[in-house]
Amino acid sequence: MLTASLAYGLSSGNNGWIAIYEPAVLRKPGAITCWAKVKEVEILPRGEIKTPWIASRGVEELQFVYKLEEVLGLSGPIENQDDDGKGKAFRQHRWTSRLALQRAKNLKELLLETEPEWRLYEDLKEAGISFDLEPGAVKVVNPDDPSGRAKFVINNYAIQYRGATGYLLKMSFGEDRYFSQVKDVVEWVKKGLG
Repeated sequence: MLTASLAYGLSSGNNGWIAIYEPAVLRKPGAITCWAKVKEVEILPRGEIKTPWIASRGVEELQFVYKLEEVLGLSGPIENQDDDGKGKAFRQHRWTSRLALQRAKNLKELLLETEPEWRLYEDLKEAGISFDLEPGAVKVVNPDDPSGRAKFVINNYAIQYRGATGYLLKMSFGEDRYFSQVKDVVEWVKKGLG
């Protein structure tokens, strides 16, 4: 029986995956350490689910019960720690991609679900540009034209990967701009900040 929390859900065609978060009471710092393929999902009243802990929810409240295949360890933990070494309260489940689970070193990086988002992330860091990542709205991703949900926030700019249309740079002033190449986005931002 797993005593860790469901952290992130993944979907790959008809196959669902779950990543598991171990809170700080189990490891320091808290981290996602493993994942498993979902065999089956049931929705049951809490009173019908047997656990070694006392239920904090009403016995009639419906809960998801995930039946999993083998639980696999990640190559390294995805820690709940920001650049300052601080963790954030883990209050909600999120969605991400297998790519993010394979590359992320901290929870914030799980917002980067596509290769183009990772390229922008790495190039902005390499250029020494400070930014924050914010989650976008959860939506179904088109596998033929995946777009990102993460928003890269830099002062008055917000950048988001929009699939085949490229990178959208939204400004709090002026017109929005699209760029097809990461290097062009980075150069434009550097000029705007300089």
